[in-house]
Amino acid sequence: MDAAYDRVRRSRAGIATVLAQQDVVAGVGAALRSEVLFRCGIRPQRPARQIGQEQWVELWTDLVLLQGAAAKSGRLVTVRGGGRGGAAAAPGDGFHVHARAGRKCRVCRSTIASSRRGQRSLVWCPTCQT
Repeated sequence: MDAAYDRVRRSRAGIATVLAQQDVVAGVGAALRSEVLFRCGIRPQRPARQIGQEQWVELWTDLVLLQGAAAKSGRLVTVRGGGRGGAAAAPGDGFHVHARAGRKCRVCRSTIASSRRGQRSLVWCPTCQT
């Protein structure tokens, strides 16, 4: 965790870009990256170096929690009974923002935004994530 944070706080790239770098944090795909950033209230474009240590610990802890739960269940579900707002998942839809661009945020009802950065797409709630 400390070595990863050292890389994060020195990076000029956005936090979503840094989380996608396997030499910083292994195993963080698009869905997990989008969801953990939502749950921590962090906009994916925020420069990684602006993430404070306390917020990094929160993000890291949630990554570990979600990865462990996904490994046990065989799938990533981030809304059932918890996360920001505790909203219930619609059938077949266990995400807050991933794969939900253009739909309403489960927490604030704003429209989920999206953009592409190279080969990667970013999704976020413009109200819940700053």
